Amino acid sequence: MLSGGVSGALILRLTAAGRESVLRIEPERIALEDRARHFAAMAMAAAVGAAPALHFADPKSGVCVMDYLAPRPLVDHPGGAVGLARGMGDLLAKVRAAAPFADFGPYPELISVLLARLGASGRFSTLDLAPCREGLTRIAEALVWDGPIASTHNDVSPRNLIFDGARLWLVDWELAWLSDPLVDLAIASTELAVGDELEHELLASSFGRAPDAALLARLAVTRLLTRLAYGVIVFDSLPPEPDSLALALTPEDFRAAIAEGRLAPGSRDITAAFARMSLTSFVRGVEAPGFGELLARAGQATV
Repeated sequence: MLSGGVSGALILRLTAAGRESVLRIEPERIALEDRARHFAAMAMAAAVGAAPALHFADPKSGVCVMDYLAPRPLVDHPGGAVGLARGMGDLLAKVRAAAPFADFGPYPELISVLLARLGASGRFSTLDLAPCREGLTRIAEALVWDGPIASTHNDVSPRNLIFDGARLWLVDWELAWLSDPLVDLAIASTELAVGDELEHELLASSFGRAPDAALLARLAVTRLLTRLAYGVIVFDSLPPEPDSLALALTPEDFRAAIAEGRLAPGSRDITAAFARMSLTSFVRGVEAPGFGELLARAGQATV
């Protein structure tokens, strides 16, 4: 058995006829249309070499079979942090080149729908979510979102990246859809390509040109939007129990709570804590001094 993501899928490594594969079985609670979207995106990503080769996929049964890739730690990348950033840039360029995934509209509009659903769930008070709504509206109105769109993975985290000793691959395509070309890069720059130097390498590798100040500003704004998106998506997967953003940890406190064993990996507590942290990280970013100037600079970007 292999560990899976938050979807609850059963994931097994198997050997048949001398070949190692991965067998994935989706839980019954996943709607047929979501299975079909997931499997279609995975097949299109595999076709451009962004995902492991896919040998069987049946949305009705929820079963798919793909190549097994023996993972090595990302820190083993021979190019170090810079090489990893460049490799991710190359990989995300492949994803953008895939046949079009499902289209849910402009990124801020999709987040707005999910945020409204979170508000209607009764989990939070109206005042709790008001800064999220105000910040989202401010960004949506300041930037153009009907420009280029591309196929995106939307969950480029360490748990979904596989380094096989030669190159990087992406797995777990449940959140794949069409979106702004910077979304995957913004997510990658949150945990994996952190800091000015690595952001430059990531963007230059992915777009084939050195990023200017405007593109870097738009990346920073998009990174905030991805925090908001993560928060609402993760809360959407949890039972609608009363909650409060007053309980949110800072990213530093969140990491400390994990290291000290106060938050157990895979538990509902850590999932809710991550979602709270994501929402408040968005609000702090929008309310930070200088955000207005950052947003104005981002409006000049060409993607």
